[in-house]
Amino acid sequence: GICSKTSSTSIQTKPSAPERVEATDVKSRSVTLCWERPVSMEGVSHEIHITYGYEGEEPRSQICAPNTTTAVLTDLRPGMEYTFNLTAVLPNGICSKTSSTCIQTRTSLDELVCDLGLEHHLKNKLTLSKVLEIDGETLTDESIQSLKSLPWCFLRRLMMVNVTARSVRCASKQDMTSQNLDSLMDTLCNPQASSNRVNPLDLITAVFLCSDGFLQQEMVLKMSMCQFSVPLLLPKCDTQQCTLMLWAMRDIVKKYKPHSLTDPSGFVEENIVLSELPMISFVRLGDSSLSKSHILNQVLSNPQQHHNTFVHKNMECGDTPRRISNGLVEISWYLPSGNRNIDIFSEPLAIANLRGDLRDFETQYTFLCHNSAAVFVFCDDFGSEYKILDSQY
Repeated sequence: GICSKTSSTSIQTKPSAPERVEATDVKSRSVTLCWERPVSMEGVSHEIHITYGYEGEEPRSQICAPNTTTAVLTDLRPGMEYTFNLTAVLPNGICSKTSSTCIQTRTSLDELVCDLGLEHHLKNKLTLSKVLEIDGETLTDESIQSLKSLPWCFLRRLMMVNVTARSVRCASKQDMTSQNLDSLMDTLCNPQASSNRVNPLDLITAVFLCSDGFLQQEMVLKMSMCQFSVPLLLPKCDTQQCTLMLWAMRDIVKKYKPHSLTDPSGFVEENIVLSELPMISFVRLGDSSLSKSHILNQVLSNPQQHHNTFVHKNMECGDTPRRISNGLVEISWYLPSGNRNIDIFSEPLAIANLRGDLRDFETQYTFLCHNSAAVFVFCDDFGSEYKILDSQY
């Protein structure tokens, strides 16, 4: 019964890792993850730590309670591949092995066209004949119940040269309790994808990107007849590419009477694409407390009649955050009538308006600098950012 001295060692077991990590919902700026609870961890105090990021970004983290099996990660960047690492962590800091998954967020364009029901038309473009088809919806003017109806309502009104074409939105939901939990969480986690609001510029950009050349041409003509600004540079969202829309403007013919015209009864009528009008461009650098588009509308409207040529934040859904239309360059034309009492400018000119911060859209800004008689910059504080303006001259 005689025993030796005792030799002992201490070993601390590691907790089990979360299992079967996968994404149940992927959006442009949020991802919903789910996983199975770590095995044999019932009654053991622990937390689930999530670290995530994409290549080149400083990793971020989020801590979840032990009984949680889902998490919503927000404030992500569209179109990026994120790696999500999950570990179970004991109160003393000991961690389980890592369970990982890689998920690519959707691009803003993919998400919006899906919301609008246009996802199939990114490749198979909408045609003019399709838009001009007459069906039950064409003959009614009922309130819009879903985002998928917005493009068709916009197109129907535009084809009729209805000046309210840009003022389309879903019927407001008076009773928030009628929303299901999924749609409420959608709005909270991804406010840019609000359940029933789309910025008119996003709607216009999406419809143009999903239309063939002939429909684009008809849309531009009808927008011009409504005195709307029309796309000059159409951005290929989530890339640095854009399309010059001159072909779509080839049917626009304008009539005007410059004060320099010697014949008092004469006028000028010409295709706007072939006319040699000076272009004045307006851009924003950084933040601006002034609404560039609202000021442009006021400047271009004569005292007898105000017209919203450019969409601005005080219009229907104009304050909704833009998702795909930053980088869009719109153009409109000021054409004098010959009446010196109401004409603001004595000669015709083109007005271009870049949406978004010029620092993010060097291609568009360079184009405007090289083709404009003057470029006006809206900015609250130039600071050191003035150097980007010098680079173009």
